[in-house]
Amino acid sequence: MFLLLIVPTLILAFSEEVPKDMTKFNITCPAKELCPLLDQAFENCYTTKKEEVCSIYIQIFKMLVDNYDCQRSFDNTPQKKYIVPAYWLCDATKSWAYIELLSKLELPEAQKFFASSEFRSILDGETAEGFLDLSLERERKLKRQSK
Repeated sequence: MFLLLIVPTLILAFSEEVPKDMTKFNITCPAKELCPLLDQAFENCYTTKKEEVCSIYIQIFKMLVDNYDCQRSFDNTPQKKYIVPAYWLCDATKSWAYIELLSKLELPEAQKFFASSEFRSILDGETAEGFLDLSLERERKLKRQSK
């Protein structure tokens, strides 16, 4: 019962209500260009595990976590209008795999990003259940190591 109360909160936790002056959506949203690049970088990193290849994957991933003017069809309702992280417009069926790879990369850049609140801003529903605690633990671990 408790989980049922948390999950709806997580789903909209990192969306934002649309600013009053915003009337057009997905104009500056980089998802259309970056999501295919993320997918290709994911495949390259997953198969090679080379630092320079995986670094590209991480950089593209980072560019997708911000809110621009990104909106999915169901983020625009008569009651409320939301903008969401560009990442949420990428292939939802691959989201788990994208995040899982990031969580397993040993590169300091990957570790730092996975442990960040910016990264956690894209977690919702199943991915929040699967990776939120791991991200928070990684953040605590990195803080302890830096002391």
